[in-house]
Amino acid sequence: MKQLITILALLVCLTGMTACEADTPETDTETEAVSAECIYTIVRGDSSSKEETDGAVRLRNALQEYGFTVELVTDWVNRGENVEDHRYTNEILLGDTNRQESEAAYAALCTGTPDMVNYTITSNENHYILAASAGYVDEAVTELLALFTEDLSRLGTAPVEVHVSEKHVFPLDDILIDGVSIGTYEGIVYENTYSQDMVADVEGLSRVIFNACGTTLPVLRESPLLTGTYIRVGEDLDAAVQSGGDFSYGIVPYEGGLLLEGQDVWNDWCAMDALTEQIETAMAAGGTLSIDAPVRRITDPADDDPLANLQIAAWVISSKEMTTEEQIAEIAECGFNQIIISKSSERFHDHGKWMAKYQLRGLWHDGAAHLENWQGNGKAFQNHGTYFKESINWGHMLRDEPNANMYADLGEMFAQYDAAYPGKVPFINLFPIYANAEQMQVPTYQEYVDQFFSVVKPWYASVDIYPLNVGKSIINNYFVNLDIFATACRNAGVPFGVYIQTVSFAESKRTPTEAEIRWQAYNALAFGSTNIEYFTYRTPDSSTENFKDALIGRDNQKTDRWYSARNVNAALAALAEPFMQYEHLGCWGVNMANAPKFFYFDNQYTGFNAIGDITVSDNKTLLMGGFAAKEGDGHAFVCVNAEDPGNKSTPITVTMQVGADTVVTLYQMDTVTEITGDADGNITFRLSCGEGVFGEIQ
Repeated sequence: MKQLITILALLVCLTGMTACEADTPETDTETEAVSAECIYTIVRGDSSSKEETDGAVRLRNALQEYGFTVELVTDWVNRGENVEDHRYTNEILLGDTNRQESEAAYAALCTGTPDMVNYTITSNENHYILAASAGYVDEAVTELLALFTEDLSRLGTAPVEVHVSEKHVFPLDDILIDGVSIGTYEGIVYENTYSQDMVADVEGLSRVIFNACGTTLPVLRESPLLTGTYIRVGEDLDAAVQSGGDFSYGIVPYEGGLLLEGQDVWNDWCAMDALTEQIETAMAAGGTLSIDAPVRRITDPADDDPLANLQIAAWVISSKEMTTEEQIAEIAECGFNQIIISKSSERFHDHGKWMAKYQLRGLWHDGAAHLENWQGNGKAFQNHGTYFKESINWGHMLRDEPNANMYADLGEMFAQYDAAYPGKVPFINLFPIYANAEQMQVPTYQEYVDQFFSVVKPWYASVDIYPLNVGKSIINNYFVNLDIFATACRNAGVPFGVYIQTVSFAESKRTPTEAEIRWQAYNALAFGSTNIEYFTYRTPDSSTENFKDALIGRDNQKTDRWYSARNVNAALAALAEPFMQYEHLGCWGVNMANAPKFFYFDNQYTGFNAIGDITVSDNKTLLMGGFAAKEGDGHAFVCVNAEDPGNKSTPITVTMQVGADTVVTLYQMDTVTEITGDADGNITFRLSCGEGVFGEIQ
């Protein structure tokens, strides 16, 4: 069929040439030559978009398949030159060119009005003119080619009369807010304090509304006070609106129009985003969107307390690699509720609003908070005004792995941050036990930890311990490290976090399996950690350390570790709420005579009376952590199979004496079960290699 059309086109072209030769004066040799060669010239703007360039190339290729000579040029001219002196043979003007014909065609599109058209195709004696709104260039090219195919006499001759346009059809007939058409609204009003980034987001909402139903709402600043019917973004909700309960944001119709309001600027954006999603969903269905009832995202008051929830943190997110909402959504999908962000200033606004949407909190690690950059007056933390005081900010890393000589300055730094950002965490992460005396600037690790608490006087602390060596070995003093640090925190009444190893970053370190990630997390829980910090989430582009692929590879794709972490985090999420109702008492081992070398630590807790005898199949060793309820007299425990999960040993059976008819709620993997003590007062459960369990004793 295609060959037939080509043959017909060529016949028409030849017929056209005969007509041209007969009708053209003998003196007009240039016109005779043009007709004989059947030349078309496609002219696009010198600054044409990729869409327009692609359309021009497609049109050229199609005409060439018909057998015509086609040139593709731009409308570029030198300064001072006349555009009319740069005309070409049989021009097809595609896109926004510098020709008057194009200007008139684009004016006829009525872009940005309810009467807008998607594209127009017109002609005069010398030109075909294609003008198209963004997204419709390809349709315009398709239509012109269809016109040529429909009437082959248009090919190979001077342009014949064409006038085609496609009126834009908006997906929605209207948006009704509590029965009132959005077309009666006077605009969108935003708060005076909004940054330029936030104003741009408000303008984006206005574009979405126009794209949905053709209503253009001007974006206005709330100064002076504007009266009338508006969408108001970021307005304080009155008592009547707040009666719906505590929530992070609301979309609320009221007598003055529509309120989009959150507890802070980030949740203001979440309200706009939720409305945008509602509109875009309705656009797919068509008809009329009615917004009648308030939409709210209820919030847990504990979310405002950085110490109230079990934190599961992903290290480290940097602006260079993490630039899309989908990447931040993946972090939440993997089960994290905290992200540690490095060098955030370039993408601060985007990261902030996406974190609010997916209910993530940020620990900022941006260099400005490091000791060497500290100015002694709190200004290092003012990079983004009051925005750091709001919901997305969990805290700042003041220093990673300081030596003891820095403690005095860090104590001042800690106090100043605490005053500037009350309720946010001034975060300092200590060396592990395998740091040497030169690194710590004290002779022993015990002194290093003790001086930290006595000099800095923190109310939060963190440590990194990476125990998994190659050759199926564990660092010898793994539990000694956990015990020294946890004991110091417990004595000071300080909650703490533990960085766990999720990647090989040196020749001596192995890449963990899912069982090894889980094992580290439960060991940290047994010692009382309330923050499990993954080192690392994305694979760093490091020139000093040899990183293998972490949860996200250097190609930004998920690895097997991502799916392993999701499974572990699901189990942590299942026990998180009850776990946080208890305070740590201490740790001890079961069957210590058979314990591996990494297990030994001197400070064995002996005062946990809620559990009697514990027996384990094959006399295998257990790590036990004991807990008491913060309110009331309840008790809980964490029990971990202490075998190195790299050995892939068989599951063990644990029998624990709790008392006849005593009910124990077990949180194992992501399953919750209740076990009642038998006639002998025992409960029994199994633990696979690398597995732990949290139990509440009723």
